[in-house]
Amino acid sequence: MKTKTGSSRLALLAIAMTAACVSQPVFGVPDHQLVLTENSSTSLTVTYDGNPVAINLSFDNYWVMFITGVIFYTAEHWIEPENANSVNLFVQRSAAITVVSDIANGINFGAQPNGFTFVAAGTDTRDNVPIDVTFHDNATASEAVHPAPDTGTTFSLFGLSLTGLALLRRKFC
Repeated sequence: MKTKTGSSRLALLAIAMTAACVSQPVFGVPDHQLVLTENSSTSLTVTYDGNPVAINLSFDNYWVMFITGVIFYTAEHWIEPENANSVNLFVQRSAAITVVSDIANGINFGAQPNGFTFVAAGTDTRDNVPIDVTFHDNATASEAVHPAPDTGTTFSLFGLSLTGLALLRRKFC
């Protein structure tokens, strides 16, 4: 009967360790990370796996131009930190993602707090890895609730316009 020597066992162990090191892991592949950070009503920063994403701004609507092959399953929304009656909305439209800031709370069902991460909200079809989406609203100071108009000024302007109408009436009637 033939016995294996120590060197042949060591060679088999080295081969097994090399194969384990160069093979791709089956478990533990991290999800892609899409992070949106609103700095003000005119500034939104977007990163995908830490890399910046180009955006186009239209007032409080942000269109994030995105690569083909990224699919999101539902619209996600986060509660505004300065006003619980408003939310930030994230929705995919074709190859672009629209982010709308400070919209009415009519869709608050399922809204999450600022900074919440929706896990596996979508998939990157290029590698079939899920995408997690996080929204940080740091614009609280710049989006303070607007005060009501000054009634004294409103009534004085209204009175001035009535006086002007009365003068025109006398002149033309």
